[in-house]
Amino acid sequence: MSFASATYQGPYSKINEVNAAVAAWVRGNGYEYDGPAFNIYHVSPHETQNPDEFVTAVCYPVKHR
Repeated sequence: MSFASATYQGPYSKINEVNAAVAAWVRGNGYEYDGPAFNIYHVSPHETQNPDEFVTAVCYPVKHR
């Protein structure tokens, strides 16, 4: 299975911007979604209370059209 993803550092309030960027890449590069999206929380509130230090990977399973 292939994935389109982006990893970003910062608060969760920016996740919509990251989702939009990944979605634009999927549309613009001949892919379509192939399952539910998921996130990987590399650095979360369990590790730090500073939202600027959060590290999140936004992942979408994709397939080539």
